[in-house]
Amino acid sequence: MYKIFIGEQSLGLVLQIVKGCEFMTDGRLGHCSACFKKTWHRLEQKNVLRRNVYQCMGLDCGHYTLLCRVPECHNFAMGHSKGHKTRKDGSFIDRFKDGWHSEFCAEHDGTIGSFERLGDKLNDISDFRSLFDGRKTNFVKAATITSAVIGGVVVIGLTAGAAAPEIAAILGNAGLLGAASTGTAISTLSGAALTSASLSAIGSGGVLLITASGAALGGTLGGVVSSKYAGEIKDFNIIKEAGDCNNSVLFVNGFLNQAQDNLDDWRDGAGRIFKGYTLYLATWESKTLASLGGLFAGGASKAALSGVAIKAASRATKKAAGKFNPLGAATIAADVIGNDWHTAMVKAAMTGVLLADIMSRTPEKQYTLVGHSLGCRVIYYALEALSTRAAKPVIRDVILLGGAVGADDELGWRKATEAVSGKIYNCFSGRDGVLSLAYKGANALSSDPIGLRPISYQTQKIVNFDCTEFIGGHTEWKPKFDMVLSGLEKTYLFNQSLNED
Repeated sequence: MYKIFIGEQSLGLVLQIVKGCEFMTDGRLGHCSACFKKTWHRLEQKNVLRRNVYQCMGLDCGHYTLLCRVPECHNFAMGHSKGHKTRKDGSFIDRFKDGWHSEFCAEHDGTIGSFERLGDKLNDISDFRSLFDGRKTNFVKAATITSAVIGGVVVIGLTAGAAAPEIAAILGNAGLLGAASTGTAISTLSGAALTSASLSAIGSGGVLLITASGAALGGTLGGVVSSKYAGEIKDFNIIKEAGDCNNSVLFVNGFLNQAQDNLDDWRDGAGRIFKGYTLYLATWESKTLASLGGLFAGGASKAALSGVAIKAASRATKKAAGKFNPLGAATIAADVIGNDWHTAMVKAAMTGVLLADIMSRTPEKQYTLVGHSLGCRVIYYALEALSTRAAKPVIRDVILLGGAVGADDELGWRKATEAVSGKIYNCFSGRDGVLSLAYKGANALSSDPIGLRPISYQTQKIVNFDCTEFIGGHTEWKPKFDMVLSGLEKTYLFNQSLNED
């Protein structure tokens, strides 16, 4: 008796053959921009003046596909989902939209770097570029970020042609987004209904932030989302500075005195506690963060920020008198949308999702995360994404210094604790004037940041450490990081917990 061993990709093709051998006679093999797998595409409609229409025979796909417009590219652009029916009535515009297919495959529309690398694992998180290297020419207009503040929550929309709706539909079709408002499983829907329900599910809770979850994180679908965000975050990098230990510390900056690509302002405070650990620095939007650092270092900034906060509060009070209107609520923060602070808040969320996917690709390693200011916001979103994994947490402990994240989101913080095996140490100071003005102004005075007060959600996994006595402002956290660590070590036995196996 002979035993034949075949890989996952080959197994998928074998199962497709079993599913219906007749399609093998008329079709072709290539990567699908709907399911991102290499699959057989059965010829559905042969055309003369237009591209032929195929159907992906992937087990969980079924989307109609067309060859990418780029010459010599053998991959497929995404067409309609299976079950979609073009309307025979309606306006010309409606019928035109129904019959429209994507022009380019996911590699050539800028969605991903490489089909082949989406599911790769990493030996080290600093090797993350291998996931995105080999980007092809982007034939679609670069993505833009549109955002607003609705009900005190940042609402993020990522648009690149139809990229965001397509990614949403992919996650919905894969069963990652649960049920629609009607109770119907989103994965059973198709066409416009699938896209609409998927976007609604992603937007629940007020934040439209496309992220991978569960088994998708660190896999193919996680790679799709990460590829998109990696192209949107300026200066994103993970720099390895020292050590080669499975227990690692990843630092994430907030405001900077200048654009920075080293750990100089962290190293003195971290040297004693994290001796022998592998040290990493995640950089992101360095120019914007340096601009903010310079702004908040000047005395004139307080008056400017106070004016923004007062104006936002005035609008919020007027709006609160009537029935809540999301469109009207968005105008509350019209004065802060688009500035460096708000842009950095949006990019922090994306960076967190990207880091979560990258760390999920090194499952044998453990990380302690340390963040300052908006770096804490990065970590918060990373933890939320990582909380969906069923595997052993890759995060051990978290230290948050002067965090620019809401303190009252109990559901969010509960999820965050599920991503750590140790504790989350929230270090705050009631004398942080920058957070008091900038954060509240950007959020229409509707949210207190954790850098000013304790996290509301109570659990043994969250430790609120009051540093008001020795931290007098937002720029003092890093210079006094050793004092913070000494306080944690003395009061909460942080160092002992850190070094336990």
